[in-house]
Amino acid sequence: MGQCLSSDAQKNATKGGAQHISSDTRPNGNGTLPSTSAQTAQRPSGQNDAPSSQQQHQAHHNGSTADGSARERELSLQLVETQQQVQRLQNAVSTLQRRLSQVAPSNPVPIQPRSGAESSVGTSTASRDAVEALHALREHNPDTRLSVSWQSQAEERAWEGVRWEDGQVTGLALSNMQIVVLPPSISSLTSITTLMLSGNQLTAIPAAVGLLTSLTTLLLDSNKLRALPDELGCLVKLQTLWLQDNELAALPGSVGQLTSLRQLLASRNRLTSVPACLSDLTSLHSLWLDSNHISVLPMGMTTLTQLKRLRVDPHVLPTLHPEIAKLATTPAASSATTSDPAHSSGGTTTSS
Repeated sequence: MGQCLSSDAQKNATKGGAQHISSDTRPNGNGTLPSTSAQTAQRPSGQNDAPSSQQQHQAHHNGSTADGSARERELSLQLVETQQQVQRLQNAVSTLQRRLSQVAPSNPVPIQPRSGAESSVGTSTASRDAVEALHALREHNPDTRLSVSWQSQAEERAWEGVRWEDGQVTGLALSNMQIVVLPPSISSLTSITTLMLSGNQLTAIPAAVGLLTSLTTLLLDSNKLRALPDELGCLVKLQTLWLQDNELAALPGSVGQLTSLRQLLASRNRLTSVPACLSDLTSLHSLWLDSNHISVLPMGMTTLTQLKRLRVDPHVLPTLHPEIAKLATTPAASSATTSDPAHSSGGTTTSS
């Protein structure tokens, strides 16, 4: 008979299969179809292992959302950290500005361009020499307030503390700039009238400073100077010389050539005497010698008839010549005001 079924047998087989399938999908007693889990349980093994494309898309979407949230949190943390760093920098800048304002000179002498004078850097040989002198000053003092300040400006005319007139440097106000070296090339500033170097760290002054014959004001107080060059006496136009708060053991004899000098302040040094040539400074109005090791003043100082303020240590008073003591009580001396700069509490003043 072979392997084939008769037509009746095929019909019966087909009918039985149909009845089997319909029994699987027949409603339950409550009128509902069997649960999907039940249907899934009856599926052949392996048919539900691979997720559908919809499930894959949903999983990918969930993963992307999680990654995005993590990235967003990371960026938020970075933003907060950056804001904190900016705040710290702002606080540091404020602190630095406050400290810089505290170290400003107590008795500043302002440097202002003369009225009608246009400040500019010229192209003459003298102007080029002045620019080179300024660059040399900066190069000799690296990593200081001076170099930091000047390097921040490309134009020399904008450099802090430099006064320009007609292409020439006529003033330098460089107090508290941490300057340690004054190079000899400073002598190229032949038009300078005011040189303020208070509160730096200078240990010496070059002899070339004697070539600055236009100087009327030279402030060297609060440095570490131990000696002054004899060439200082070449500054015949000098009217104000501040030397207080240094380590000077003596004043050069050439100081007697400064016949235009009106203020000589040398308090708080290591002076043991003063040169007799001080009596040649007949234009002198203020002489401060207190807080030194001086025991007696030269007798010839009776020639200082313009003297209005003399500051010495108390033990020096009994040794003063009667003529000097007389100066302290003259109407000119008693009418002197406190307008002189560099006031200090040390020593004794013979006039007010």
